[in-house]
Amino acid sequence: MDHVTFDPADSSEIPLALQKCTVPSRGPSPINRHLLPLQNLAERLGASEYARRNMEYLATGSGDLAIILMEPSDKEEDVLYTDYDDYCETIRLLDDSLRFAFQNQRDVKNTVVLDSRPLRSKRIREYEFEEHQKVNDAEAYRAVEAALELLRPKVVVVCHCDRDGMEDGMPEYLCSSVSDAGNAARRELPSGHQYIKVPSFHPMYFARTAEEESMEKEMREYLFDATLLVGANALVGRRVSGLGINNLQSFAKPDPAIWLTPDSHHIASESSIRRARELGLFEVHRDYSKVSSKLIQLILPQEYDELCDLLESYRNTSGQNHAGDPGGCLSTKVVCN
Repeated sequence: MDHVTFDPADSSEIPLALQKCTVPSRGPSPINRHLLPLQNLAERLGASEYARRNMEYLATGSGDLAIILMEPSDKEEDVLYTDYDDYCETIRLLDDSLRFAFQNQRDVKNTVVLDSRPLRSKRIREYEFEEHQKVNDAEAYRAVEAALELLRPKVVVVCHCDRDGMEDGMPEYLCSSVSDAGNAARRELPSGHQYIKVPSFHPMYFARTAEEESMEKEMREYLFDATLLVGANALVGRRVSGLGINNLQSFAKPDPAIWLTPDSHHIASESSIRRARELGLFEVHRDYSKVSSKLIQLILPQEYDELCDLLESYRNTSGQNHAGDPGGCLSTKVVCN
C-alpha cells in the first residue's frame, strides 16, 4: 500500500504536516439505501419529525465512508438541520474537520454520519425507566448495525469512546478509545463485509478541555483531524506512516479517570473501581459484613483504605434506584479513555 508520511519534528510543524496528508476526494454520489432500518427504528420509538429528518439528513452521503458518533444532540429534537448555522457544536466540529481532511470536497452534507444510538438523545434517555432505556438502546444498536450492513462502507471512523454501551448490546466495533486513535485496522461486519476501522474520539473531548490545558486541547484537536486524515487516505488506498500520530496520542491521552462515589464524600481511582468489580464486591454490598470480610481476604494492603471508603459510600446509597449497579450511580469526570 502506498503511504504518506506524517512525522513533524516539533509542535510548530504539525499544521503543515497535517495539511500535506489531506486528500481532495469527493467520493461517489450520496446514497440512501441504508436508511430503511433507521426509519423503521424511528417509527418504533415514536421519534419526533425533526429528530427523524435530522437523522436522515446526517445519514445520507457517499457510501464509501461512515462516521460513527455516540448519540444525537438534544438540539436535533428542536431545530431542523439544513446548513452549518443550524448544527449543534459536535456536528460543526466534525464538519470543519471533514472539510480540512478532504480539501473542502466533503462535509457533513455529503458524508454518512450515524450515531451508535440513533434517535436516543440524552434528554430522551433521561426520562425513561432503566429497563425501557436498555431495551430501546439495544434496538438502536441493532438498527445502526443493519444500516452499516446495507451501506457496506470501505472506511468507518468511530468518533466516541462510550464503552459502557457494550453492556447493553452495543457491538465492540462501534466503539473506540483515545489510546487507539488513528490506529487503522481491517475489520469485518457480521455479514463478512470487510472494511477499515479508524478509531477516533468524540469532538467534544477536545472542545471541552479546560482552558488551563491549552496545549492538551490543541494536541487533541490535531489528533482528531489526524484520525479523519487516516480515513481519507485509506479511501484512496494509502496509509499514513511516521511517528506523528503516536506522538499526538501521548499528548492527547487523559489522566487516569477519577470517580466520585455516590454520596459525593469520597473519590476513587478508576483502577479501584475496576478492582472492586473484579472482586465482585458490589454484588454483596447489601451485607456489609461480608464485604469487609471479602476485602480483608482478597485485596492488597495498599488497596484497603480506598476500597473501604468506596464501599462505605456505596452502602450508604444502596437504597437508591441504582443499587447493585455501580456503573449506574458512579459519575465520572473523564469519560474518554
